[in-house]
Amino acid sequence: EMLADWANHKYDAGFTVEQLQQTQPQDIYKNLLVLSERWCVGGRLEEYVREKLGTNPTVKKGIDLCAERFDTKLVPDDFEGESGVKIVDCVIRTGMKFLGREMTELERFVLLQIFDSSWKDHLLSMDHLKGSIGLRGFAEQDPKVAYKREGGNLFDDMFAGIREKVTDMIFKVRLTADTRMQSVYQVSTQVHEQLQGYDYLAQEMADQQAAARPEQKVAQITRDIPKVGRNDPCPCGSGKKYKKCCGRE
Repeated sequence: EMLADWANHKYDAGFTVEQLQQTQPQDIYKNLLVLSERWCVGGRLEEYVREKLGTNPTVKKGIDLCAERFDTKLVPDDFEGESGVKIVDCVIRTGMKFLGREMTELERFVLLQIFDSSWKDHLLSMDHLKGSIGLRGFAEQDPKVAYKREGGNLFDDMFAGIREKVTDMIFKVRLTADTRMQSVYQVSTQVHEQLQGYDYLAQEMADQQAAARPEQKVAQITRDIPKVGRNDPCPCGSGKKYKKCCGRE
């Protein structure tokens, strides 16, 4: 139901819920591509705008059409004049932004994520193929020719899988309004402020404990026996100098 409402509002498609339920996702994707090309490239948007504004376009008509059809609020200063050509051009530019509003960033993000994961899987498959391709020699096959042929097949399968994954992901994504994202950021900011307060209290308690802790005096190290010089007689009684007896390194 949400997909039908979205397509009807954006492309004036005339879809019904029952029609979409009986259609394969790939066919729905192709139909939406045809509608998108018709509105963005085929001139359907310009025809629609000129039909709605009539032969005498005014700023008020342009503002009402953008608010009702393209979900965009404009002010008279956005039209850069009151001539009919400028009004029509401004409404067409607004319509182009409306038609590509959701899918631009979404498709870029989905494509990058799926391309990245699919390419990693493809490289892993090529490593496995490289490790086992030498066994084709026992079947009287040239390993190099078999490696090129099967590597090409794996590459084609990767692209086919990317198309299916992107189509499946696009139809399952639920877009979030900008106001919702702003509220999430505000909540996270409040949480950080509370954490900073707790850090300040913890630091203050640590300083108080350090101030209340008594200072420990370091005891001076003393020798029980006098220090023996290098040229003094060795204490072992050998008669040699200490450096040539027990003090030898």
